[in-house]
Amino acid sequence: MRRLPDWIPHNRDAAGRDGEPLRLNIRMKVTCEACPLQIEGTIDGVPFYFRARGESWSIGIGGNDPVDAPQWHKCERWGDGRYVAGWMKEEEGRNIVEACALQWLSEQTK
Repeated sequence: MRRLPDWIPHNRDAAGRDGEPLRLNIRMKVTCEACPLQIEGTIDGVPFYFRARGESWSIGIGGNDPVDAPQWHKCERWGDGRYVAGWMKEEEGRNIVEACALQWLSEQTK
């Protein structure tokens, strides 16, 4: 059985809504590799939960519970089949988490 990776920090610079630089400080860990792909961690110290299953993925950030009562939530259909999202590659999931983190951070700085 493949060992799940330890917490992986992601620090990247990106432009915010007004062109000001945003620094992504994301710690993420894959907690389930497939069916569903689950990634958990923090964005600037705020907890998030990402899940890809069935035909879609979702992410919850912040709030009392990022799974059941997130401050910010996004969900999109993914793939061309009934259960393909559950087989999403880790790298794709991480890329989606980063894109959502940028969107969330830019909305926080309005």
